[in-house]
Amino acid sequence: MSSDSIVVYVQSIRGGNALPFECLLSERVSSLAEKIKQSARRFKLDSADIDLVNLDLFVCLPDDRKRKLRFNEGLDIVKDNIIEFDCHLEQQRELYVQHSRSINPMKVKIPNDKKVCDLVDVIIQNARDLSISEAVAESLKEKKSEVKLMVKSSDGELEPLDPFLCIAELDRDNVIFDIETEVTKTRGRPMKIYVKPVSGGRTQTVVCWENDTVFDVINEIKEDVQRFGLGEDMAAEVVDPDKMMVLLEPETKLGQQAAPMKTLDSACDLKDKLVSFQMVSHRQEQIKIDDLVPLCVGQTIAFIGAAGHGKSSTINTIAEVLPDIETPLADTWNKHSAGTMVISPHAIKIGANIFNLLDVPGDGLKVETQQQRQDTSSTIKWILEGKFPKDVKPGFWKDNNALTAWVTYLKRETTGKVDAVVIVHDGSAASVDMLDKIVVDKAREQRGNGIPVLAVMTHVDKLDNNDVIRDKIKEMSIATGIDEANIFPLSNLRTQRETYLRGSEKDQYVLLILKHMLSRSKRFKENV
Repeated sequence: MSSDSIVVYVQSIRGGNALPFECLLSERVSSLAEKIKQSARRFKLDSADIDLVNLDLFVCLPDDRKRKLRFNEGLDIVKDNIIEFDCHLEQQRELYVQHSRSINPMKVKIPNDKKVCDLVDVIIQNARDLSISEAVAESLKEKKSEVKLMVKSSDGELEPLDPFLCIAELDRDNVIFDIETEVTKTRGRPMKIYVKPVSGGRTQTVVCWENDTVFDVINEIKEDVQRFGLGEDMAAEVVDPDKMMVLLEPETKLGQQAAPMKTLDSACDLKDKLVSFQMVSHRQEQIKIDDLVPLCVGQTIAFIGAAGHGKSSTINTIAEVLPDIETPLADTWNKHSAGTMVISPHAIKIGANIFNLLDVPGDGLKVETQQQRQDTSSTIKWILEGKFPKDVKPGFWKDNNALTAWVTYLKRETTGKVDAVVIVHDGSAASVDMLDKIVVDKAREQRGNGIPVLAVMTHVDKLDNNDVIRDKIKEMSIATGIDEANIFPLSNLRTQRETYLRGSEKDQYVLLILKHMLSRSKRFKENV
């Protein structure tokens, strides 16, 4: 030991042996206090038991006298005397805290003079040990989510705790908490549904929410449909443009035939029940315009893709099946027009509700060189964030006023960020464009777990048959990571040889696609 070091002997005021701590003469009492906290286990304590704010240190003088030390004093006054510390454990309360859906409580200590609401900070500090995800913990810190504290009554029911009740007055040692996130505020509490395919396969648990509709449950199933262990034929039907997934009512009696459920029915009645799904022709569901009204919540759906792949035509096709919409909405490629040259938002009203279709011109989104890919990536990012760039290179789009419509759109009070992306890809093209991959990557980097991405595969009338269409869908899914169930083949022509592309049946198919887009974007807008 060097000449400028001393050994200080420390013991707890509650008794026990005095333990040595090597310190520098130049150190202060505050430094010794930190070392005692770090070495709490040597005194059979937890580090959490020693709160530096409440910790008192005393020097034991001759004649059984003690003097309280100040943290800013030097250690040279200690000399050969023993130091005692008091962490006032008798002023702390041991409680057992657990999540309402957990069976494992966690022991925590909190001062008796604290309030029940102070337990929230304890829960956030121990988020990982309490099985709280990082995203939810972050939302708690940012006050976007709320912790509800409860105790069980004598009859086993959960009762809310007064947040301003003093910990010392708490008459129970077990505290149960629940977390109300932005999701639970709009979609209710999570619940489990047990789902199986009618044609055979594995029964799987699907997690959805109390305020969801049957359509939301179907989307959850489609997100990871492979886990049901479907055969090749059944798996092909899930992405068949002439097929749709139908959820059947829970079986209440043995042998009773279950009826199909309506897509806008509440999913709440399915909690903890076993339901089945099957694939049927989409022509069996007649979608009414009124069905779309509750799905329109002012969301913005952006259509992005290479020039000439059919973005504007797809928007016009959607507009054609809706009432009271003057068409065409968007400029398309023809001998009189070079197509959409400005970022064009189209507000569409169904009933009293509105949604926005954003037509993004593909002319300026170049991907041939590394610099072009970087510029395009940055541009896609600020479009998805609903921001107007302060500095845009001249000629980024051919028309120098190409961003005028976008600026006007951003000045509207109802404008929000993009809530879903639809990649429009020419199905007759040789391969997936680099632009499509960039769009998917940028969307996944956005708020929450990423903006939902769907795709419309246009010009399928140029392909030979449905088998070729399915192969193209699979190829695009592998290249971009978009689930096959979220890629919709479409011809922009009104009449084709394929039955699902004819007349009123095509209108129903387009409404089905629109319903899917609105549902996904509504769920994202309300939950993030």
